[in-house]
Order: sequence, then C-alpha cells, then structure tokens
Amino acid sequence: MPAQKKIDAVKELEARLRASQVIVATGFRGLSGGQMTQLRRELRAKGVQYRVVKNSLARRAAEAAGKGALAQLLDGPTALALAGGDVSVAPKALGDFIRTSRLPLRIVGGLLDGRLLDSKGVEFLATLPRPEVAMAQLLAMLQSPLAGLAGGLQGLLQNLLQVLQARREQLESAGSAPVAAP
Repeated sequence: MPAQKKIDAVKELEARLRASQVIVATGFRGLSGGQMTQLRRELRAKGVQYRVVKNSLARRAAEAAGKGALAQLLDGPTALALAGGDVSVAPKALGDFIRTSRLPLRIVGGLLDGRLLDSKGVEFLATLPRPEVAMAQLLAMLQSPLAGLAGGLQGLLQNLLQVLQARREQLESAGSAPVAAP
C-alpha cells in the first residue's frame, strides 16, 4: 500500500495539473541547487510554479487530471513549469532564463490544453504576444480597411465640392445671374 505522503503528493500535483493551462517539462541535469532556486524564484515572480517531480507519481497525477499525454514527456530527471492564464508566460520565462543564465536547462516539451507539444512547439508559444497585445493587433487589422474607406469617401466628397465650386465660378464669370452657394 502506498504511503500516505505519496498519495497526498499525487493529489496535490493532480490539482495543480488541472488548474494549469500550459505545462512545460524540462530536464534539469547539470543545474546546482542554487541555480534551481534562482530559476524557481524568477518563475514564481511571473506566476509560474516550477516543481521537480517523480515520474511515476507525475504519471499517476496526469492520468487522474485527464492529461495522460504528459506521461510521454516524463523521461529522466524532470521538472514541470505549471501556469494558468496566459499560455506564453511559462515558455517565455524559461526561454529568458536559459538565454540570460546560459545554463544547461533543456525544454523537453509541453502540454497545452491537452495537446502534446515538442520543444519547438514550446519555443513557438514563447513568441506569442500577450492576449491584450494580440487583441489590440487584431482590432488594428480590422480597423485599417474601415479607416481607408472613410478617408477615400472624404476625398471623393472634397473633389465633388471642388467641381461644384468651379462650376459655380464658371457660371458667374459667364455673366449669368449670381448662383447661390451650395
């Protein structure tokens, strides 16, 4: 019978996996304890939890959480970066840490809403803009044609006004009675 401590660890990890929208699996061989602490601190500041997991317990928790595909990423010493909300936060934070510290942290893959990602897929997530930036970009794209149409219509109306003004001046100079301004 499993120890109560392991059962509690699986239940806690299951709850965290359920709450996470994106999960990034990393191999952490070659990192010292101090470097791991620094990594955890940086990730925690960005709202990402980083946990070293025992693969057998993580497999059980993933199955219970309905994220069984995660088991494919659990090979060797593994740590999981768990984040809810913005799906690009954890990949960006891990990428920034790897780039700035030049440490041998290896991104194995990830899980996004139940879909398995390889390391390239996780890197792609890191390039995505924050949701509010993406929304602003989309609105600008939608607004651009409308602004062009409004500008074009305004130009046509100004041209029509100039033609009517020229015609009025032509009629006045031809000696006819003054024409009322439009």
